[in-house]
Amino acid sequence: SHLCNIMKVATEKCLVCAKSVYAIERLSADEKVYHKASFRCAECAGQLKLGNYASLEGKTFCKPCFKKLFFSKGNYSEGFGQLKPQQLHDAKKAGKDVEAEADGADQAPTEVSAE
Repeated sequence: SHLCNIMKVATEKCLVCAKSVYAIERLSADEKVYHKASFRCAECAGQLKLGNYASLEGKTFCKPCFKKLFFSKGNYSEGFGQLKPQQLHDAKKAGKDVEAEADGADQAPTEVSAE
């Protein structure tokens, strides 16, 4: 009976599906809450674990996809659809409003390792 009451009280919602997350299925990464089954790579949809993912601008990636996206362009900004730092600088210097495009462009990625 006590366990049933505990299981009914789930106030946290999964970032992906917006459904209640109970303690037994809860996974927390980058201060966000997920169901274990909902914690997936934004590129290949493979299931992630806490020790094998990287995140950038609120998206989570498996290490192979993160590296592929990074190495395909040679820099984090362009590899993830942002303006290159030089392009961002030039646009700001020219007086263009690039805040929406540049939101987080200079943010360093979060990489987690199980080592």
